[in-house]
Amino acid sequence: MRQARLLRSLAPLYSVLTSSRGASECVPVLASLSMPQATPGPSLGLVASYAKGREKGDKKGGKRGAQQGADEGHAADVPEFSLKPFEDMMGAAISHLQAELASMRTGRASPGLLEPVLVEAHGEKLQLKNYGAVTTRTPQLLVVTVFNPQDLPVVAQAIRDSPLQLQARVEGKEIHVPVPRLTLDMCAKLSKLVHQEAEAAKHSIRTHRHKALDLARRAFAATDERHRAEKEVQKLHDKYVAEVERLKALKDKDIKENH
Repeated sequence: MRQARLLRSLAPLYSVLTSSRGASECVPVLASLSMPQATPGPSLGLVASYAKGREKGDKKGGKRGAQQGADEGHAADVPEFSLKPFEDMMGAAISHLQAELASMRTGRASPGLLEPVLVEAHGEKLQLKNYGAVTTRTPQLLVVTVFNPQDLPVVAQAIRDSPLQLQARVEGKEIHVPVPRLTLDMCAKLSKLVHQEAEAAKHSIRTHRHKALDLARRAFAATDERHRAEKEVQKLHDKYVAEVERLKALKDKDIKENH
């Protein structure tokens, strides 16, 4: 089809060349021919402008993508907040304090005084309560009934070697442990030790509070949520510090009443 159109456009030229008018008329005829016009393309300035705008758009898009990725990464790094682990650690500080206070003897015979004593027998070390039952015979005498008679000498020696500094003697199938009354000097030293143990427990509780507050500040971006978590942490701290004070007061009272 393109060849046919080309032949039709050349027909006037052929007629002129073969006529008597000659080549002088070729130029006007050639000018009259309908030659296809080239479609104008975009200017170099327009292309450069488009390329520059595209480059800026890519940079902005890259910045937005990088920022979005950073935000998503930051969200993934935000820790979850829970009071449970910190409450468990504060509770462990209280349990340790209770064990330490129970091991401090006063002038009154109490079964709890001997139960934490460690006894090494049969290849393992366990608390005395696993080897026998402790009862109060008189206000100044504890009696240990050992489950296995073969463990009598081992249990008696463990009591003598303990920090309680009590004498223990085997009487038949029992172990008798006299508990002497405390002197005023011993009461003062024991009371000082009680206060030291209480301060150690409070220090541990305060340390766990600090860690919980630090976690709350990192976990909550909203001010209201962060303040709410901080109040819960402080409430938990105050609860366990009050328990420390209660245990300390009870032990002080026990020391003063039984010297």
